[in-house]
Parts: sequence; structure tokens; C-alpha cells
Amino acid sequence: MPPQFDNAASTPSVDGQATSGRRAIKDMPKHLAILFMIAAASLSLPACGGGDENTTSIAGTANTDPTLHTLSATLPAATPPTTAAALITDKRLMAMPAIAAYPAKGSSRVDPLTGFVSTRVADKSELIGDYAAATPTTAKSAISAIVYARYTPSNTTGEYVLVHGDNSTSAWIYRVADNKLMTILRFNPAMGQASRSLGEVNELRWDYSGANPYRLYFVGRSIPKAQGKGENVGMSFYSVDFNPTTGTHAAPVLVRDFSADFPAATFANAEIMNDVEGDSSNDSRYWAWQVMNTSLGTGYKPYAVFSYDKTNNVVLGKLQRSCAGSAAPCTAVDTPATAAPYITRPNMVEMSPLGTRVIVHWDRAYSGNNAADAGSVADGPKGFAPSFGDPIRIGSGAQHSGWAWSSSGTELFVYQNSRNDWIEAVDVTSAASARCIVISGNSYSCGTKLISQPTLAPDFNIGFHFGKIYDRNKRGYAYVSTYNGNNNAWGKNQEMLVAVRDGSAAAGPYVVRLGSTYNLAWDYRSEGSGALSFDATTLWATANWGYTDGRGDVIRIQLPPNLWSVLPLQ
Repeated sequence: MPPQFDNAASTPSVDGQATSGRRAIKDMPKHLAILFMIAAASLSLPACGGGDENTTSIAGTANTDPTLHTLSATLPAATPPTTAAALITDKRLMAMPAIAAYPAKGSSRVDPLTGFVSTRVADKSELIGDYAAATPTTAKSAISAIVYARYTPSNTTGEYVLVHGDNSTSAWIYRVADNKLMTILRFNPAMGQASRSLGEVNELRWDYSGANPYRLYFVGRSIPKAQGKGENVGMSFYSVDFNPTTGTHAAPVLVRDFSADFPAATFANAEIMNDVEGDSSNDSRYWAWQVMNTSLGTGYKPYAVFSYDKTNNVVLGKLQRSCAGSAAPCTAVDTPATAAPYITRPNMVEMSPLGTRVIVHWDRAYSGNNAADAGSVADGPKGFAPSFGDPIRIGSGAQHSGWAWSSSGTELFVYQNSRNDWIEAVDVTSAASARCIVISGNSYSCGTKLISQPTLAPDFNIGFHFGKIYDRNKRGYAYVSTYNGNNNAWGKNQEMLVAVRDGSAAAGPYVVRLGSTYNLAWDYRSEGSGALSFDATTLWATANWGYTDGRGDVIRIQLPPNLWSVLPLQ
């Protein structure tokens, strides 16, 4: 549920109590949210000390004058690497390569350090047709964007990618082979321009099963009821098939209207949503949503969280303040910080990759933030069985997070713990495997400490995004993308794979560098949000190449196809 700032730049911890520089914005509809400036300092500090580091300080001052972006060397031909060269695992500064001008759409370049090829795929000027624009056939978005790291924007075959504009209500499909824009997505394509377009707010996700590589799923949030076919649009879940031959898409198909499961007499003015960042299980079978009252002027409030088995078309469980009058299975939960009939609003909900747990991202309860929830199930992020039994703690708070696999193939929840300044990987199998221990009060450390924030940025001024690794054979590493307004430390504005091993032990963390993000972050939409392809061989991101005039466009970075086979398990 963006803007999400708990994981962003923070001050050093005191007695294990990190002070986050920003807190999650809880109450505004996403499509009405303004852009928030990140608190990014521009101090020029030396890189972390150590014999294996390049200690040259780079201030990383961005500019809007293209004449100041000069080529430092002639780039080789942009041919994707076929094998992984020597892995870069040291702490050298790998700042954004200098460029002569903002790259043209379709242009490719080879990174001088990694050898990886980056290509600008999209052009913001092409993103037209959104019904909300004043002149919808000609108005253009300020950016083309990959909006989140937590789910893949590309389909399972890697042929197509979802690109978003600068609002939350529009999205387009691009063909990867030639970077061609294929179509805008509409709820009712037969209506043409009059139809609501589909966007971030509709939680578009590709089918991951392998059986339907050109299918997308979405919820009807914020779509006018008049554009439906009699169903309660806001309470409905849909699929839509894209035709790769014609470059168009069919009319959406209703998968299920959940109005009968949550009748309006009790759940008035409700819509279903995971709150935009959540994902299904890795086979698209299991889903989780909130039932949210979106009519309140003081902000959205959830009546319930529920899980759904798409294959069998059955609700697996519900989590509500009261189960009176609700069909089983239903679990009643008390969240004292929020008055009935609502439960305390989590940052988002999602299914774990294997569908074994519903993850409810409640933030840490403390004085000034849902303090009455301290000691309740809603006092921090929890993982439930799909029927909502067996709640276990999986982290300290609702920071940015993602998913990886252990060396043995267990699900690992990866997140930034702002209470101890570590990135942690948590086995969600059970409370015992999660290994959450109290630091103090309602602050916890969980799982395995991978790498600390000051290791990456001694000034603590760094933000993180975490991707999702779908392929269970790509084990032992978490994908991390960082963002900041300068490049004065080796960990800033970097793409990396961090090994799942105890980084607090004598050997320290193990990081495989994937190079620069080709981006400097100055506000919410410029954070970059790198995301992996379904097979984890391509990075997708929004890049501005250091320009701070509001521009940014989607790029892809092609990784060597044998990268995962040469990564050493730790």
C-alpha cells in the first residue's frame, strides 16, 4: 500500500531501536496519492573501509542539463552476455555509467563493469488512451514505470511486460522482442475510449501456472459499476486474455463475485484488494485479499481478510472482527486499536509463494502507532495458515519485503528490519523456523541476518526494494535493489543478490553485484523499483539515468542465462 516509507532512509539504531526516517502513509486511496519526496541527503562520504574496496568518494550529483552527461569511454556493441563472467563480490563503487544524453527508446548499452546489457523498452510519450486524461487520446504520462519489485511485470514466457504510467489507473502491454507497445488494458474494450482502463489499483498479475501465459488477473477496484454486467464490480475477481497475434485483449471474464461471501448488509461499501503490493501463490492458485470499506472520508478500513483457492473456486478462510452470521470457516480476531466492525488495517496482504501461508503485513504496534494492539495478533506482521489458524510472527514491522528460497527450497520472507538495521530472511514454515526473538518491547529480530544497513551505506541514508524469486530452483539468494539521491557509498543505487547466510558471523555477508540501477531517487516515483522476470534472468526497472526533471522510463537488464548455475550456495 504505497507510499510505504518504513524501510526507507533511517537513522542509526539506539540500543537496537532504529528510528525510521519515514512512516507508511495509511489512509489515502492510491490513485489520489501525491508524490512524496524522499529524505535523501547528498553528503559525500567515503565508501566503507576495507582492503577490498575502492575508497574513491563519488557525490553523485544529478542534473537536468544533458550536456553535463559526458561519455567516459566508447561502449562496446550491445550483445547480451551468454555466460556469467567472474562474479563481482567486492565493495567497489559501481556508480551509474556516464551518458551523453538521455537514452532513446530501443537503445542498448553494455555496462562497462558487469558486461550486462540494458535496454530502454518503453517511452512515456506512447502511453496514451487513459480515460482519466483531459484529452485522453493525446495526453501523455510523465513516466513509464515498473511500479513494484514484489511481483514480476513480465509474463512467464518473457515475451510481454506490463508498463504503468504516472497514475494508478492505467497500464499497457509491451512486446519485449522489439519494444513495441501492443495495447492499453481496458475493463470493457468494446466501449473503447469510454471504458475505464486497468492499472495498478486493479492489481494486475500474470498467470503463473504455465498453462495460460497470456492471461492476466485483476480485481474490479474503483471501476464504475455501470461498466460491469450485473456483478458487484468492486467485489469481483476477473481474468483477461491477451492475444499475441492481434495485439489486443478479449473482454474480461468474471472468475468470482465475492458479494455473497461478504453481503452488503454487513460489509457495506466494500471492495476487495490486497492493497496493490501483494501477490498470489507461484502457480496462481491461491490468493488473499482484504474486504475494505472504501467510502470513509478518514481512510479505508478493512472488515476482513480472506483467502481463496481459484482452482476449486472456494473461500478457504476469513479473518474478521466478528464471525456472527458468517459462514465457516471464519476466525474472529480482536484488534483493540481499531473500533469494530473493522480490524486494524495492514499495509497489505498476500499469499506465500507455495500457498502455505496468508501474510498479513500489520505494522509494529507502539506508542503513537496502534499502541492498543500491542500484545494482540495485530502487533506486527503475521503469517497464518490459509484457514487463518496457526498465526506466527514473521518480522518486526511492515517494511518493504520480498521472497527467496533457502538452499533446501523452503519459503523465505525477506525484509528490512528497521529495529536492528539488518536485512533478514525468515523461514515461514513455523514459529520455530521463523526464530523471532524480542530485542526490547515490541521490537523483534527474526530469521537469518543477511546484511546490515550500515554495511551498505554508513550514513544510513538508503532505501530498499526486495523482489520475488519464483523459480524454486533459484535458491540461496535474495534479490535486493537500493535507491538514494547520491552514489557516495558502494551499496547505494545498486542491483544485487545477497546470499542467504548469517551475515553477522565472522565471514560476514556475501553479495553478488549486478551493477547500477541507472537511477537516482528524488521522490516516490523515482525509487526505481527493480523487479525480476519469472525465471529470474532479466531485471525490470524504472530508470532516469540521473536526470531529476521528472522523467523516467522502463528498462530491462539482461543477466547471463547461466548466472544461477554458477552462484555458490553458502
